[in-house]
Amino acid sequence: MSKTDGPREGATVTMVLTVAYLGLMLWCLWVAIGERDSWTKECRQHSNDCRTAAIVQR
Repeated sequence: MSKTDGPREGATVTMVLTVAYLGLMLWCLWVAIGERDSWTKECRQHSNDCRTAAIVQR
């Protein structure tokens, strides 16, 4: 039974790592979108400083 348990454990670990990696990427993307949206709101509120803010962001 050890021969069949080995690959299963390896697949489970790989799956967990893959899910964790995808979750981390989605979280980073969500944070990036949230920051972009909040920055866009600030940009609209302070339209005079919009160009300066865009230059600073780059």
